[in-house]
Order: sequence, then structure tokens, then C-alpha cells
Amino acid sequence: YLHSIIMVGDRIDNENLNHKNLCSDWPDIVEGRKFDIITKKQFGHQCYVIIGYRANCFMHSKYYWPMVLVNTLLAGEKDAILAKALRDEYHLSYDTFSLYDEIKGFLMVRMASNITDTEQVEKQVEEALEKIHRGTYDLECLRRAKKILIRYYKEGGIFEIMDFYLKQQLCGIKENVEESINKILNVTEDEISAAAGLLKKHTIVIVQ
Repeated sequence: YLHSIIMVGDRIDNENLNHKNLCSDWPDIVEGRKFDIITKKQFGHQCYVIIGYRANCFMHSKYYWPMVLVNTLLAGEKDAILAKALRDEYHLSYDTFSLYDEIKGFLMVRMASNITDTEQVEKQVEEALEKIHRGTYDLECLRRAKKILIRYYKEGGIFEIMDFYLKQQLCGIKENVEESINKILNVTEDEISAAAGLLKKHTIVIVQ
């Protein structure tokens, strides 16, 4: 359901760009130069801006839990740094969401916005990531992010628990919920800063 494609860099097979790929597999499709592809559907004013970052950080990596917190701080919950700024301060997006995939090693940010505001939205994403990298955010944000993650692991349903242990099985890791919670509590601001510094912008997708 992509009406047209504007390509920058290497040629990519249009047939591979389906919904599943955009949501989960695009890093495996789009290889080569940064900003390989920008996709646009040619009608309406509302759009989704999707920005993908190579994280080079996986479940077995040193900065795995710091990267989980980077994601939560950025837009992993409704009052996260980017989500709150775009919604309450700049009124640029009513729906902001980020996802860190520890198996494939990428972080994705998705924002619903107006097609005329896409450049401003992209700028705010970079500013939010810079805040996290420099550690210039309110420490209450970090306390809230840790609290949300701990509640997720403590009170998660059957599917959350299955996901937790399945990912460990895939990565050859054996860790119980209590051990994970302790690691979350012990993550430092410096580790979060280092994890944020690993992110490299790779792809921008704009879909209406």
C-alpha cells in the first residue's frame, strides 16, 4: 500500500516493502548507505514519520539494559522525553512510539504528524536523543522509566513472560525476572549516555 517511492542511494526491490517489513524487518531489507529510502504516499495531510537507528547493541551486549532504558526514556511510554515534547510543548504529534529490537539490534521511532511538520518532528527526535546522550534530562524521567520497566517485568501477563524467556533462549542467555530487575535498578546515567551514543540513524520512512 505504498503509492510511490522516492529512492536515495542503492536501488531496492519495491515488492519487499510490505507492512510486516516496515514494522519489523526493514533493517534486513535496507542495506548500504544512510537514508537509503524515503517512502511517501501521495494524498492527505496526516502521515507517519518512521526513523530507524542501527543500535549495534543486542541482548547479550554490555549496554543492553541501558539501551532498553534509552528506548523507554525516548518514547517508550506516554510521558517519555520525546513523546511529551512533541505532544505538549510543540503540538507536532499526538501519537509517538519507540521500539528497541534487541534481537536485530535496531531502534525505531514512529510519530503521527502533519506532512508539513515532518522536518520539525525529525529535529525534535534528534534533540531528544541528544538530551539522553548528554544526560541533560530531568532525573525524574529516569526514575519513572525504571519504575515502568520493573512493573512490566513484575506484572507482565503470559505473553510478556513468554517473550522475555523466548528472546533469552534465542540469545543463549539464562536470567530470571529478579536478576533483570536488579540490572535495571543498577543502570547508571553514564551507561545510558554511552548506549545512546551507539545509535546511528539509518533510514527515514514517511507514510500517509
